[in-house]
Amino acid sequence: MALSHVVSTLFRTHRCHPLLVGLPGIGRTHAVQDLARQASSGEIPFLSEHKFRRIDCRYVSPEDSRACLESIFASAVNEPKLVLCLDGIASLLRRSGGGSNRSHLCGLLDRPGLRVIGVMTPWEYADLVAGDAEMLRYFARVDLHEPDEPTAEAIAAEHAAEFAQSHNVAIAPELVRRTVQLTSHFLLNEYHPAKDINVLREACERLAFERLMHHSDRQTLELADIAAVLHERTGIPAETLLGCGDETDFAAALSAAVVGQPNAVETAARELRLIKAGLSAPGKPASVMLFAGLTGVGKTELAKRIAEVYSTSRRLQVYSMGNFTEPHSVSGLIGVPPGYVGHAGTAGSCRLRVGLGVDGRCGGGGNAHADRAIFSVVRLSFRGDRHLREPE
Repeated sequence: MALSHVVSTLFRTHRCHPLLVGLPGIGRTHAVQDLARQASSGEIPFLSEHKFRRIDCRYVSPEDSRACLESIFASAVNEPKLVLCLDGIASLLRRSGGGSNRSHLCGLLDRPGLRVIGVMTPWEYADLVAGDAEMLRYFARVDLHEPDEPTAEAIAAEHAAEFAQSHNVAIAPELVRRTVQLTSHFLLNEYHPAKDINVLREACERLAFERLMHHSDRQTLELADIAAVLHERTGIPAETLLGCGDETDFAAALSAAVVGQPNAVETAARELRLIKAGLSAPGKPASVMLFAGLTGVGKTELAKRIAEVYSTSRRLQVYSMGNFTEPHSVSGLIGVPPGYVGHAGTAGSCRLRVGLGVDGRCGGGGNAHADRAIFSVVRLSFRGDRHLREPE
């Protein structure tokens, strides 16, 4: 569906430049490559004579963006039928000192016969394009979404066949399925299908290296190889990944630090057991807990102990809500709103990400401004009651 939207946009004479918006690793560049293949094979008649050129602009600095932008379009002057794919176009739009090349880019797009396909992330689109009427007159947004697990499994299976041939290893279909499942639950800061492909590739390379250096004759990739790669990337023990780790008594571990709060400790331990069992939704926080109680009863100590038990990095990131008493102060977490000084440079730079191995604690939640405080949490009262609250 997304590819057909791109094709129909390229056919138009107005707003004929597609802007592919999606998360890194979901196949944005592959979509452009597939489009070029279809055009060269004659499946898209009006593009059959066009030349496709992909330029990686992701690492262009703001100081060089203007010169790089002009050189790209200068090299395309003598090509009457050209489709330019600017991967990381956001880097070309930013200039040093908070300036922008958006107006200059729009002027370069008026050349007949030229089509530009831009690739950027959703937050880059919100920062640089969504509020610019001139850019919206030239570009049409095309959203690309992360594939579901069955689709990711099919894509990973195609690449697994290539890895098996190039590294001379055997990869069972069941192993590909288990790889997708493991990355869904434990590799949360990357996206399908890139993370599945990268894990399989690294596991194959490790096996090939082992055969070369240690004269091993093993030819079959095993689940333990996948777990070893994930262990190195996440810090989670391989035994936990494979579901054969030692049974952890979370209640005892928490009670050693927090005394006299058996109900709250048991409720927190139950949440940790659910997380360890894998009964949490991929892409969402493993658990969100709100500790309610008087000063000095052990709220902070319990949060620290949970961080030690759950997080492999043993880090606790604290946000003091006393610093967010004014309505505008929430910009310290989510960035400066559009229209304010500093928006282009800082908006979205402080986004809280899921799966970074850091436990966050918001201390003094009652001090946060009511208009900006939204909780959907499991409430852990130090009287022992447990309630669910949904955002109003």
